Amino acid sequence: DLDSDSDSESAADGGVRQASWEVEQSASGAVQRALPAELAAGLRKAREQRQRDEVLESHAELSSLYWKYPEQRQLLTSDLRESARVIFLSAERQFSDPHIVAWGETLESIGREYELPWQYLARLNGVEPRELQAGQSLKVVRGPFGAVVDLSAFTLTVHMHGWYVQEYRIGIGQDGRTPTGRFTVREKLENPTWYNPDGGVVEADDPENPLGEYWLGLGDHIGIHGTTDPKSIGRAASRGCLHLGDADIREVFELLGTGSEVVIRR
Repeated sequence: DLDSDSDSESAADGGVRQASWEVEQSASGAVQRALPAELAAGLRKAREQRQRDEVLESHAELSSLYWKYPEQRQLLTSDLRESARVIFLSAERQFSDPHIVAWGETLESIGREYELPWQYLARLNGVEPRELQAGQSLKVVRGPFGAVVDLSAFTLTVHMHGWYVQEYRIGIGQDGRTPTGRFTVREKLENPTWYNPDGGVVEADDPENPLGEYWLGLGDHIGIHGTTDPKSIGRAASRGCLHLGDADIREVFELLGTGSEVVIRR
């Protein structure tokens, strides 16, 4: 459920409210030809809210519909991406009180306070760690980010408390090798070294390294990483890991922190 009635609470946590992404799939899997009445009403409500500049309320409504009607997501993603950009990916507009940098603080320490990766704060506010100054104003939201992977759709959706942030196309493990369940990001590595299970090592920055530039480890040799083969996106081609294109894995690396939950489902 989403609750956006309290302005004071909204200011305290960046306006983000819990939304449920855990929706049961249709047993038949049949595609509904007619637009469900609830979905149509929700779309009208969200667009009316957006016309009144109620960005948070509109995004909350659309996020709820996104999880409830996965077969109709093409109707939602354009509006969702625009409002997610304003809320989560741009510092142009604030929806809560900014964080005023205190003496001695770092992007990493501020990130811990809000359960956000420092890389996300750096990108959001256009500031490098070494350039941070006391008294500086930073846009923040109350994390953490999480992700839901739908293997059958070849998608990874980053969310914050159920609110849509971004959807990415992915490649998955061949022959059902990608495990399902709830996982946690255990490690984050830039320029990872690849240790081939069949033997051999491919060093970091080697153009033949199949992990690409970023690695998010989920445990048991399963992770989220880049790829040297863009054609493998949207296919079941890996040994079990999830992989994304270069630009997408960089964004996901900045959004997900150590401890972020990743749910993988069929």
